[in-house]
Order: sequence, then structure tokens, then C-alpha cells
Amino acid sequence: MGPMEKQASNTIATVCTRDCYDTCGLVAGVDDNGRLVKVQGDVNHPVTAGLTCPRAAGDHLRVYRNRVEQPVLSFGGSRQPVSREKALDVFADRLQQVLARHGPEAVLLLDYSGNCGLLAGTFYKRLWNELGVTRTDHALCNRSGKIGIGLHYGRIYGLQPEDLASRRLVVFWGFNAAVSAPHIWIKALEGRRQNGTGIVVIDPIETGMAQAADLWIRPRPGGDVALALAVMRLLVENGRADSDFVSRRTTGFRQLQNSLMDHSLDDACKVCGVAPESVEALAGLYGSLLPSATMIGIGMQKNDYGADQARAVSLIPALLGMERGFFYTNSDGWDMDLGGLAQKESSFRTVSQPDLGRVLGQGGIRLVFITGTNPVATLPGAGSIREALCGGGIFTVVHDTHWTLTARCADLVLPALTYLEKEDLVIPWSHPYVRLNPRVIRPVTAGLTEVELMAGLAGRLGRSSSWMTEDPWQVLARLVEPGLADGTWQDLLAGKLLRLRSRDRDSYQTPSGKLELAPARARRLGWEPVPLPRVPEAGGRFRWLTSATARYTHSQFQEVYGAIADRVTINPGDAAALKIDPAGLVVLSNRRGRFVARVAISDKVPPGVLWSARPLQDCEGNLQNQLAPTAPQALGGGSRFNSTWVELEPYQTSG
Repeated sequence: MGPMEKQASNTIATVCTRDCYDTCGLVAGVDDNGRLVKVQGDVNHPVTAGLTCPRAAGDHLRVYRNRVEQPVLSFGGSRQPVSREKALDVFADRLQQVLARHGPEAVLLLDYSGNCGLLAGTFYKRLWNELGVTRTDHALCNRSGKIGIGLHYGRIYGLQPEDLASRRLVVFWGFNAAVSAPHIWIKALEGRRQNGTGIVVIDPIETGMAQAADLWIRPRPGGDVALALAVMRLLVENGRADSDFVSRRTTGFRQLQNSLMDHSLDDACKVCGVAPESVEALAGLYGSLLPSATMIGIGMQKNDYGADQARAVSLIPALLGMERGFFYTNSDGWDMDLGGLAQKESSFRTVSQPDLGRVLGQGGIRLVFITGTNPVATLPGAGSIREALCGGGIFTVVHDTHWTLTARCADLVLPALTYLEKEDLVIPWSHPYVRLNPRVIRPVTAGLTEVELMAGLAGRLGRSSSWMTEDPWQVLARLVEPGLADGTWQDLLAGKLLRLRSRDRDSYQTPSGKLELAPARARRLGWEPVPLPRVPEAGGRFRWLTSATARYTHSQFQEVYGAIADRVTINPGDAAALKIDPAGLVVLSNRRGRFVARVAISDKVPPGVLWSARPLQDCEGNLQNQLAPTAPQALGGGSRFNSTWVELEPYQTSG
């Protein structure tokens, strides 16, 4: 047991720990038998304010469905339940053998953000850091955008959701917030209702947000750099740039200006696929409605030149005189240092997360420990990953709450606990409000917490240093309390909702200490100081875009809402040209594989573009992410999901 006791009431305040912008304040309902019967939004939360998404609202069902109930070990192709002690013995023995014979480079810690609690997601890594095993670069989701924006700003924190209601203009750039960050979208709508805030949506897909916006701009996928540069050029030419701010607070303006003038408006419009009058309208809104907020989507930078796209867009508010007038993620925006939570000096090998299938196929990795992620479904090169993990050459251990595709490939499956069955603390990555997570219900499985698993392995491996045995709650108290703005650690233990200290927005962690519009250090990374409007190279007839949907967090919640619909949306003109039967099936293919899907015909997608939810599995067992490119982005090493090019044709039945 941790420091918090279950509250006497049958409603218990808690916090969602998923990898999500909103980190919702929740209230869980528990009946007299201790069964979870309801999860809903906490009306007292300053940002999430009583609203939550269908995922959290379905947790009272998901916690009892498709669970890994006890450890399972594979014997000769059959699975057998074993005790926790037996499972830990097997794990430790196999790990010790691999370390002794092949060294720590042959062990891979494959983890990600399935649970963002500090204990569940970070503290347990102390063991793996001490062992010095191989791990991935965690570049899959937002790293390229972070590297790109960081070149100019240092740390990449910016605006907070509460700022939006007071902005005169909010621009959602490649950011379908109504689905992926509904509370951020609601804050923008509050600004419109209360203050007449203008809302612009920039997205190739006609989303519900696009329909609700005051201005919708539809760029060609990957054309965002050209669009951002065109907007900046017009701001400079029309005298809208804040010359005083630029002079005092930035470096590199002359180089940026010269680069802007190298590309005419007409040329930029050809690259981005947006009419000049639409670019002028966007620049006009930016120049006249101050202050503004530019909300940069994570999904926008998941393509060939994603780092450049994110950093180009982030520079627009800088020209207008705003200190960090954008939002991408505030994960490094809180005035606290959590480095001591899991870090320890050790050298280890790092491999590409997007290119993991190739890494595993090379050999050399003998044992993989997987936690907080479902790589068979969610990573590029999914087919190669499944083949490597199921092929027998790698001993695979999975620690998960539910039976995922990856868990079904494992040699040893260890049950984990959901956030409702254990205590933890989550640091949000958009808003600054924190509350400790109490244990809402008793565990419904024989699950191990991440800290229990770490301790069990450490003891069996003879790792008993003070580093390994330190009380995790004392560590949290020491590291977190300095970052609390309006309370103490004891207040958190008492269940209070507190605010984090935010870093100063006028502080730039760059070599010059200023906002660098054309950072010289970009060249050391083999990149240009000012983003270039590169023309995306076509690799097929259709560019296949994928994104999140309201009911699913990646591959999760299919046990509640059913399988994610294997449906691909195509433009009516493309469907007519290919004689697509709207009631039939189609095959999407490229050199990496094929995928069979149903179709929806709609002009919500532009010609030459396909859209679907993610991550899908088709009727033949093919995985959507088999077709995604695996080579990481050149800057930042991020994924390129939205640079997936495919051919499409009607499905032909054999015989």
C-alpha cells in the first residue's frame, strides 16, 4: 500500500493516466461490493470541468474485459498459467542467462506511454538503467517536432489551455483537437462565445472542426512549411512583424527574411496547394487579431519533413511579438526536475523506435521486455515486428493489463494493473493541474505493479543497492514538491488538486539565450537554419493519412466499442475513376504489404488522399502499419506514418 487510503465515499476523485493531452480529472463510482460501476468527469477540475472522452467513460467496462488475469508461460506452443513467483523466477533466470552470455546490448527494454504515471511509466526503469540494456529512442510520436521547435526555442513549452479563452485568434494547425484534446477545443469555443475569438483550422481533411471554423485552409499533406513561410512573408511585407520584439528578443531575423524572400507567394502556393487569396486571408487574421494562439498538432509532423513543419509553424507567433505564442506540448514546461526519478549514469545502446522491425530482424536481441505499448499493432513495420517476436528467436516478455496482439506473441505474459487499481501520480503535458491517483478498486487480476515487478526482478538478480530499494513515494515527494505552486506534498497526499509551477515564457534555453529564428546549430545536425518548402515526393497514387478517433486510444478499447472499423475514405472523383463499388472491398498495397478494407466515398478527403482511423487489422490478418514507412525522419528520428503511399484497386476474390 502507498500513502493514500481509499476514501470512504462511493465516489472517488482520480485522474486519467493515458497518453493524452487532457489528463482528465475523473470521479469513479464504486458500489457497495467494491465493483467499479461508473467513470465520469470531475466538475471541479479547472480545465477538464466535468467532461471526459468515451475512453475514460468506458473504463468501468474495460477494467473487467479481456484482462490478463494471471501470468502465462508458453510451453511448446501451448500457454500455461503459472504463479507470480514462478513467472518472476523464469523471467529473472532467462534475463540473467542473456546478460551473462551476450551482454546488456542483447536485452531490449521496449516501453512507451501506455500509462503516464510517474511510477508506472518512469520509476521502474531504475532496474533497466542499472543493467544498461538497449532501449528505443522514443521517437515515434512527437520527437521530431520537439527537436525542430527546440532548435529555435530551447525547451518547447508554450501556451496552456486556459490561455485560449482570452486570445483573439486560435489557429489549429494539423490538430484535430475535438477528437484528441476535446478540452482544448472547448476552451477555444469558450473564447469565441465570450470574446468573439476567431477560429482557424488548417487540415487536409474536412473534420468537424473544419466545418465549425471561421476559416478552413486545406493544404496538400506535407505542404505546411510552404504555407507557414508564405504567411510569414506576407506578415513581413505588410509591416505586421513586431520589429521591436524581433530586435530585442530574437536572433537571425535577417537570415529568415532573406529566406522568405527567396520563395514567391505563387511558388509557395503551388507547393502547399492553397490559393493565394486563402494564404492572404490567413496572414490577415494573424496580423490583425492579436494576441493569437497557434496550436500545433502532433500528427502533423508524422511525415517525411515533420520537424521542419512543426518549427516553421512555431515561428509565426514569434514574428508577431509573442513569447511562445504556440502550443505543441508542455511536457518540459513545469519548473521541476524529475531526472532523478529513473536516471542513473550508465551507457546503453539506443535503437530507432520507428525502425524497430529492421532492428529486431538483424539479430543480436535475445530478450525483449515490453511494457506500456502494443508494438505489433502500433509501430511501423508491424509485420516484421510480429514475425520477430513470434518467430522463436527472441524470448519475449510482455507486462500488460489486456490481451493485445503483442501479448499473444509473447513467451511470458505478466498481468499489469490499470490506473484504477493502483496508486500513482501523473504530470500532465498540456495543463498544470495535478492530483494523486488513489487506488479506486482492489485489483481484479493477479497483476503486478511496475514497481513490484522491478523489485521482484532486482531481488532475484542480486541488485540490492540503495538506488534499487529506495521508497518510490519518498522519491516522488523529494522531486515533485519543489514544483508545486500552491500547496505541499502533504496536500497532495490529502487528495487536493494543486497547480504546478510553470517555467517563464520569456526564457529561451538556446545558445544565445534568445529566440533563434535561424539557429546556427541546425547545420550541425545537417539541417538548414530556416525550414525549406520541400515538395513531398510521391511514392504511389494515394497518400494514406491516419489519425485518432474518439472511442479508441491507439489499439485500446476494442473490448468495449468493438473492432476499429477497417474502412478507408476516398474522394468521389478517385472512386469514380477507379470504378470503386461503395459496397465492395478494396486492396491498398505497396512494396511493404497489402491491406484489405471497406470504403467510404466522401469529398471530406481531397483527391489523391485516403484517410482511415488507426491502427487497423484487416480480414486477412494484415496490419495497417505493415504498409507504413519504417525509415525514421532525418531530423529527430520521428515516424512517417502520414507519408505512407499506396496503390488502390478493387478486391478480387480468388476463383
